[in-house]
Amino acid sequence: MPVFKSIAFSAALAGLMVGAVISVAQFFGTVPLIQKSEVYERKAAAEALPAGHEQAGAPVCTGNPVRVDDVTESPKLAE
Repeated sequence: MPVFKSIAFSAALAGLMVGAVISVAQFFGTVPLIQKSEVYERKAAAEALPAGHEQAGAPVCTGNPVRVDDVTESPKLAE
């Protein structure tokens, strides 16, 4: 039984370490890439509007990629 506990503990510890490394790699690799692509998407959406047409609608929180229609002010915009 002590061998099983040792193996289970080692596997859990290795899983936690790998999970932490992958999370950090995703945060510093993927998140900035997505944020850069948002700039191009917004630019393309603005250019797609007809001349003289102003975009109206609920504000969009720039810190959250999901549009929320009930939000009146974004805490990211206040910074």
